[in-house]
Amino acid sequence: MAAVILSCGTASVPDVSTLPTSAVGVYDPNEFQSVAEMAAASDMVLVGSVDAVVTLSKSGGHQGIETVGLVLTGIDYLKGDLTEEIVVGWSAYFLDDKGTRVSAMSVYDMTVPGVGDQLVWFLEATDPDELGPDALGQPTHALISFDGALRLVDGRFAWDSSRPKRIGAELDGKPVGDLAVMIAG
Repeated sequence: MAAVILSCGTASVPDVSTLPTSAVGVYDPNEFQSVAEMAAASDMVLVGSVDAVVTLSKSGGHQGIETVGLVLTGIDYLKGDLTEEIVVGWSAYFLDDKGTRVSAMSVYDMTVPGVGDQLVWFLEATDPDELGPDALGQPTHALISFDGALRLVDGRFAWDSSRPKRIGAELDGKPVGDLAVMIAG
């Protein structure tokens, strides 16, 4: 896959703890019954760190939405091919009518990851025209499911106990190697 060149600068992403959080109810068209099932459906599964956060699009109106691109560096590829650059689209912030961030979006109690965060990503390749002609940049990948981003702390899964019990909770505290075994399984 060719590298994606983003013609926009790095967004100034405030510490999400300084913004109020707005829970978003969503329908997940890809609800999987297990991590292994989610991995099988994914084009790529990797341990990756967020290197940059860039603005991909901003919708206007009374309650606009800012979609950001999380530029990832793959640390360990558990499934799929190494790519030069991975940009994951993430609907991250609600905006006021002036385009100012007013709250961080929270889906299943998870807000947008920040620079330096490490997660295991379950991804599918995206359609280059997904965001349309007004987008500032294009994501190369999207989460296969809203469960497709699992946080890591010191190489171990760190399940947020406030998150609803969805798939992935069984990995809490376990090393990433346990997931590799599950996928190979």
